[in-house]
Formats: sequence, structure tokens, C-alpha cells
Amino acid sequence: MNDAFGVCHRNNASITGIPQFLPSCAGLLLEKEITILGEIMKNPEKPMVAVIGGTKVETKSKFIDNISEVADFIIISGLIAKEVAEKNIKFKHPEKMIVPAGQFDALDIDDESIKIFRKK
Repeated sequence: MNDAFGVCHRNNASITGIPQFLPSCAGLLLEKEITILGEIMKNPEKPMVAVIGGTKVETKSKFIDNISEVADFIIISGLIAKEVAEKNIKFKHPEKMIVPAGQFDALDIDDESIKIFRKK
């Protein structure tokens, strides 16, 4: 039973290997996450601002493009913004992207970033 929404996209033995040999299914928490995301994508409450953090923009780029179809703005972490710039990644709606002010490799946001984010 898979209840690990955060790693479902990974090619780990417990996610993709074992289910090839044993019966498997989504757990209740995974099902709930998928249901909620589905509802957000079909009928989002407006205004909608998505906040996406972390790193590894390659694993998040498709989601960022999908959520940008319904979100008014997308706030991304400095680390994601840094990867986007370094790897020249293009998004469907770059005008919706809000990035932290200042240093992109910082693990936190500064007062200027807080002001920018609050406006949205």
C-alpha cells in the first residue's frame, strides 16, 4: 500500500519495484492528496497563489506548469529560482512566477521578499 505522496514520482524499489510482483494500491492518505489536488485543478478558489519550495526543479517543472494554468501567481523558493536561471528552464506562464528578492541560494527569505510575497 502506497501512502507516500511525496515520493510517488520516484523510481524507488518500494514505489516501482515491489508493485511489479505483489498486489498494490494507493493508501487513504495518498488517495486524499490526489483527490484534493484534482479538485484544486478543476475548480480552484480564487484568488489562488501556489507556494513551491525545495530544490530539484526538474521534478517540479511539470507541476509548476500545470498549477500555473489555474493559479494567479506562483511563489517559488530561491533555490528553485536559482536552478531555473542556471538551467535556462522555461515555463508556460513566467509572468506568474514570484521569486524572493536578493540572494537565490539563501535558505530563508528576507524582509523585502516578505513584502513582495504579501502583496500577492
